[in-house]
Amino acid sequence: MGEIRLSRKEFAAIFDVTIRQVDNWVVEGLPRIEVGRNRFAYGVESIRFVVRKIKERENGGPKSPRFQREVLRVEHEKLELLRKQRELIPIALHRERLAVIVERIAATFKSMPARFARRLVGAKKIAEARVVLESLREELIDELLRIPDDDD
Repeated sequence: MGEIRLSRKEFAAIFDVTIRQVDNWVVEGLPRIEVGRNRFAYGVESIRFVVRKIKERENGGPKSPRFQREVLRVEHEKLELLRKQRELIPIALHRERLAVIVERIAATFKSMPARFARRLVGAKKIAEARVVLESLREELIDELLRIPDDDD
C-alpha cells in the first residue's frame, strides 16, 4: 500500500496546528519517513498518532481529573472481573492462609533438634556431621515444600 507523504507544513495545515506543534509531536514519538538528508515526510502512521493525541486531549489528557477517574474506573472493573473469576481472595483469607504456612514452618523448625539429635550424636568427625546435616537439610526442605492437603 502506498504511503501518503506530506511535508511538515502540509501536515500542520491538515490538523490546523503550527509547525512547532508538529515538532513537539515528533519529540513525543510522531512517526515520520526519512526522504533525504534532514528531510522527512509524514504518512498514515503519523496521522493515526495525531488522531490518538487529539482524542487524549479531548478526554482531558493523562493528568486531568477526568482521565484519572476513567483510569480508576477501568482498574476497578479489572479487579471486579478478577474477583468474579476467583483470581482474587479477600485479604483476611490471605493472611489466614499465610499464618498457617508460617506456623507449619515454625513447628518444623522447633521439632528439628529432637528429630535429628540421634543422627548427629553418632558422628565422630566434622565431615560425618556435615553429611548428616546436609541430608537433614534436604529432608527439612522436602517437608516444607510438601503441599499439604486442605484437611491438614
